[in-house]
Amino acid sequence: MLRFKKRLLWMASVVLLLADAGSGLGWAEDQQNGDEKKAIDLEWIYKKDELGIKGLDPDLPRSFQWSKEGHMLAYLVSFATEAPHLVVFDPAKNATAFCITPYALHDSLIKLASQPEGIVAASATHVAFVPEDATAVKNIDSYEWKKDALSIRLNIDQKKYLWSLDDAVIKEEDEKRDLPEGPKDDVTYSPNERYAAYTRGNNLFVYDTEQRKEIQLTQDGGASILNGKMTWVYWEELHYRRGYKAFYWSPGSDSLAYLQFDESGVSTYPVTDFSKPIPETRNMSYPKVGTKNPTVRLGVASLSTRDTRWIDLGEPYEYIARVEWRPDGKALAVQTLNRAQNHLTLLYADPYTGRSQIILEETDDAWVNAHGGPYYLDDEGDEFLWLSERSGYRHLYRYSKDGENVKQLTQGEWEVNPSLWEVSVPIDKKNGWIFFNAFKDSPLETHLYSVSSKGGRIQRLTSEPGSHHATFSEDMQYAVRYFSSLTTPNRIDVIDRRGKVIRTLGETTIEDYAPYQAQIPELVEMESSEGITYYGRILKPYDFEPGKKYPTIVYMYAGPAGQVVGNHFVSDRDLAMANRGFVLFSFDTRGTTGRGREWINAIHHNACDIPLQDLQFAKEYLQTLPYVDAEHLGIWGWSNGGYMTCCAMLKIPGTFQAGAAVAPVSDYHLYDTIYTERYMGLPDENPEGYKESSAVNFADGLQGKLMIAHGVSDDNVHIQNVYQLVNALIEAEKDYELYVYPERDHGIGGDDRRYHLFQTMFQFFERNLKTP
Repeated sequence: MLRFKKRLLWMASVVLLLADAGSGLGWAEDQQNGDEKKAIDLEWIYKKDELGIKGLDPDLPRSFQWSKEGHMLAYLVSFATEAPHLVVFDPAKNATAFCITPYALHDSLIKLASQPEGIVAASATHVAFVPEDATAVKNIDSYEWKKDALSIRLNIDQKKYLWSLDDAVIKEEDEKRDLPEGPKDDVTYSPNERYAAYTRGNNLFVYDTEQRKEIQLTQDGGASILNGKMTWVYWEELHYRRGYKAFYWSPGSDSLAYLQFDESGVSTYPVTDFSKPIPETRNMSYPKVGTKNPTVRLGVASLSTRDTRWIDLGEPYEYIARVEWRPDGKALAVQTLNRAQNHLTLLYADPYTGRSQIILEETDDAWVNAHGGPYYLDDEGDEFLWLSERSGYRHLYRYSKDGENVKQLTQGEWEVNPSLWEVSVPIDKKNGWIFFNAFKDSPLETHLYSVSSKGGRIQRLTSEPGSHHATFSEDMQYAVRYFSSLTTPNRIDVIDRRGKVIRTLGETTIEDYAPYQAQIPELVEMESSEGITYYGRILKPYDFEPGKKYPTIVYMYAGPAGQVVGNHFVSDRDLAMANRGFVLFSFDTRGTTGRGREWINAIHHNACDIPLQDLQFAKEYLQTLPYVDAEHLGIWGWSNGGYMTCCAMLKIPGTFQAGAAVAPVSDYHLYDTIYTERYMGLPDENPEGYKESSAVNFADGLQGKLMIAHGVSDDNVHIQNVYQLVNALIEAEKDYELYVYPERDHGIGGDDRRYHLFQTMFQFFERNLKTP
């Protein structure tokens, strides 16, 4: 029997009373006056355009870019239904330095077309011309700062223009910047901006904008050889979907390092488009667990000779996880991993001789995460920062160039950059300060901190309880800070290096939700009889009645890619689900990120059994709450959460009466090498773990109702998983509900598809959890 130590971390009623008294939120007053709240439902979320519903934050600024020198901040912002304005903000003066409206841009481009000199002054702060047809204004498709930080390149209708901030003029960019015809992927300009590198047909090309000449650096690219382009499994599992680019400019703009992948012999998976009378099939390279991986090697191509020098990385390796030039251009920093991913090596490779030397190594009994870095503390690369989990928690270490461990800069039972997606560590090289996000004070809150590169006291730069993330200016004096909490949906501020707010650029406030049926959830802390601390979030229906019992749905991910519980604002989808008459309980099991290696290692060699124990604990906790109908519990999740839903329904039958699994893995023999082997090991070496972790083996255990949804074109978790699970359920004579979404991938994108998915799910839970 478990005992519970319960602590309410945030209480909705207290927050509402404070908000009502202090800010004029007026929720309680509206209730007393009988004002009817508008529903937050699936129509409100997914059918705004069709029903003419205005969103709560259509005018928030977006597409932030810091200048490549100094601290000028550019961003796009739209007002009402207008095309975007391009704004340049100077935080040092707390002033808008420049602004070009869509009408001024339209006016300028019209004049530009008629002036042979090709230069026209832009009315930068006023509406110089409003066309009769306001829809005729030009949209800025994208933009980017020039290196000098004095001009911005605008991409409009497939043409390029330069907007000079010095004299407020717009002109067409010199045509020598125009790249040759033909497909080009991942166009990336060299540091000196003379060359543009890109891939085409799995070969690597460079275009010389001065000589107006294209240089082909590789010749052997084709169906199985990829030069400078990520193979799928690297893109998904080692670079976390940040892009397919696998080439890297040298600091001197005279050479390109690149990865070459050979997919020969790698298993393929057919992704079929059934929308045409004769279906079209794309066979993608997808190494199933335990099978052959793409081979990979690192080369350096010289622009002058067009030859590639291949790098000797020494002892055998399976993966090249990271590649980065050292700032002095004399070496490449390369991270390699063995197949088991429990041994990582950082090497420095000489781009001229091809030789390499080991700088440091990381090992772990379970697995080693390949973080970003090294992060250099100076422009010569004499010292660097390194992220390591060797202490049991992810922390910062300072190293000298030769790999000598100089100093551990952060320590304690908390993690730096707790998310897998965070790979940057902003460094003020001039003043010797390091900035980072961390769960230092609570695993529920992300704050911004700084520490000297020499060590010493860690300073917290953000004070409001909640989740903070920041992107710094080039000179490290200012940052764009993104903030959310239980009571703040979204706020975007410009702050200085000490955390002081210079200006709020945009926000969605709790007052914006006042006309709607929106409520604030509660964060709870629970402790098991074994002394394990868990966190959960409880969201009650808007019309919650204290004396009534409600069917309750558990939402979780329960895997190593993130958490679902934290001090941030509730999603509109969760509000819509709760307001259908459910209590929604979000819960993080062991095996999730942000709480150290002992916590996440719980899934090593068995992906589900310990998280399932935690889900049983969650049920026992819910049974203690007077408003929870413990006889009508549901569970749902997506991806790994869908997998855990299947495991919960089949391996611990009777715990939940209904489960909805979206895009689930059903058998880990069907997933890819890098992810699966990292956590589960090789199938031949861990057959029992694979058996116990695969839901298909326990289909006869299903007692409740199971709904499954999957995208037919999912190239990540293949619909093959569902087919095998369905076969197992049929053989076990078990009923199920299956919904497939043609031409949709792992995210089942599109408002119409999302509407159908969640409407179907909500109705499924209403049929199976609510008492008639």
